[in-house]
Amino acid sequence: MIIEQTIFKDCYLDQDYLKRGTDNSYTNNALSKTYAMYSDEYIPNERLSLRKVEIVYQKEVMKITKNRSYMGIWQLFSLSSILCRPLFSVYPMLGNPNVRNELHRVILPSQNIGLETSYVMWTTTRTDMNQKNWVPNHFVAALKIENEISENIREPEQMADNSVGKVHLNEIHDKNIKTGAESQNILDIEMEEKDAIEDFDPNDVTPQYLVDRYVLVKYDNKPYPGKVIDCDEAEVYVTCMHRLGKTLKTSTFYWPLAVRDKCWYGMDKIIGVTPEPRLVGQKYFVDNQLWESALRKLNI
Repeated sequence: MIIEQTIFKDCYLDQDYLKRGTDNSYTNNALSKTYAMYSDEYIPNERLSLRKVEIVYQKEVMKITKNRSYMGIWQLFSLSSILCRPLFSVYPMLGNPNVRNELHRVILPSQNIGLETSYVMWTTTRTDMNQKNWVPNHFVAALKIENEISENIREPEQMADNSVGKVHLNEIHDKNIKTGAESQNILDIEMEEKDAIEDFDPNDVTPQYLVDRYVLVKYDNKPYPGKVIDCDEAEVYVTCMHRLGKTLKTSTFYWPLAVRDKCWYGMDKIIGVTPEPRLVGQKYFVDNQLWESALRKLNI
């Protein structure tokens, strides 16, 4: 896949090539820029020139050379060409509808030898998102659930919208409902974890211990809240929030909708464990005491 994307880079950045497989109503005239914005290598709010799009593409190709790296829409295009068969990119009716408009589509290979269409579905390993803020972090093979399914283009839509979407939403809904006892337990845990930042020693915990926990990570010598979604023997994979405002005195953050900030961090970059940031309106707040402890720990 890396060789494919390297040799045929010009194809995967070409508007006419990327638009193949869409119908005449498809109006996006800058698909390469759109896909660059969905890449983990894109810096939010950065203005994209054609050269910067190419740089994002190259960084993404280099990133997938590393183990445990997630892939995106450009990799689906190259996979289609490698398999010499059309792919249907199935995007559930969740999250930002503009993202679904771009990623729920047919992808044609560079050489079509007449094989039937295969389906891949965007999904996520996270369980803490609601319907509005849902974002994927990888894709999986979507298999037929009946002996015969029509190759009509609306079939994968029904599979994604009805089967996948409803089941996934029910799972999320069930997991977000907390009984009074559970809420009290969460409050007790939060009270126990207050003021623990300055005493946190990464040598005393394993990466596995941090999986599914919220942490503060050190990036550019500044603290950012995030959730650990994976780990290996020495590092943790964290999806981080973005800060609102320029001053570090304000502990207000948000989850970016289209592109998530996900990266591997060594244990030395973990400042401490924190309760889940509190949602107020559309903003998330880190507990003030924990935030001040993190700033003191970084000598800020």
